[in-house]
Amino acid sequence: MSGMSTWISDPQIWLAALFSAALLLSVSFAQAAAFRPEADPLPVETSLPVLDNSVVVSAPRGYCIDRLATLSGQTAAFVLLGSCRAITGDFHAARPEASGLLTAAVDGSGAQFPSEAELSRFFSSESGRATLSRSGDARAMTLGASFSRQGVFYLHASESGHDPDRLAQSWRAVFELNGRMVTTTLRDLPGAPIARDEGFRTVEQFVRQIRSASPSRQGRLLDEQTPDNYLQE
Repeated sequence: MSGMSTWISDPQIWLAALFSAALLLSVSFAQAAAFRPEADPLPVETSLPVLDNSVVVSAPRGYCIDRLATLSGQTAAFVLLGSCRAITGDFHAARPEASGLLTAAVDGSGAQFPSEAELSRFFSSESGRATLSRSGDARAMTLGASFSRQGVFYLHASESGHDPDRLAQSWRAVFELNGRMVTTTLRDLPGAPIARDEGFRTVEQFVRQIRSASPSRQGRLLDEQTPDNYLQE
C-alpha cells in the first residue's frame, strides 16, 4: 500500500478534493446561469492543457469548462465542467443529454500509481467513502458497481441523507496518463437524476476525450474485470 499512502497524503490532491467539495455546495448551474446575461455570454471553452501540457482536459459533447472554478498549478490541477448553456449563460449553447457536474483532478506529484486492488480497498474504507461524499460523511455513501477497463478503474456510488440536495449519485474514473494520475468524476444534480449506465457512458466519454486530446497515451494498464453491463453490482 506504499503507493496508495503516498497518493492519499499528497497535499495538492487534498486541496483539489476540498475545493471540489466547496464547489458542490455552491449554487446550482441553473441559478448561476441566471447571473450571466444572454446578451453578454461567456465564451465556449471545451479544452484546457494542464501540468505543462502533459494532460489536456477535453470536454464531452455538451459540456464546457468553467474557468472561474478551475485551478491549475505546477503539480496538480482541478477542472470543473458543466452544461455549456449554464456555464456560458448563452441559452442557445449546447447542453449534454445527461446534464451533471463533471470534474477532472490531475496529480503530477510523481507518486506511484495505485493498483486496482489498492483503489478498491481505499474507496471501500471509511476515509475513501468520505472522499466520495458531498458532506464528507462516509456513512451516507453506498458503493455500487466497480470494474476496470482499458487501464481505467471505474466506480459508482450513491449518497443518502435527510437533505434532498445531498441525495446524489457519482461516477468516478481513475487512470494514469503520461505519469500523471487523472481522476474524473460525474455527479448528478438535485432533481435531475442520471441513470447508472448513462453515467458510466458519460465518464467513459470524458476519459476518451482526455486521452485523445493529450499529447500521448502512456500509462500502466490495470487488469480488466469488466461486467457485462454497467448495472451489475
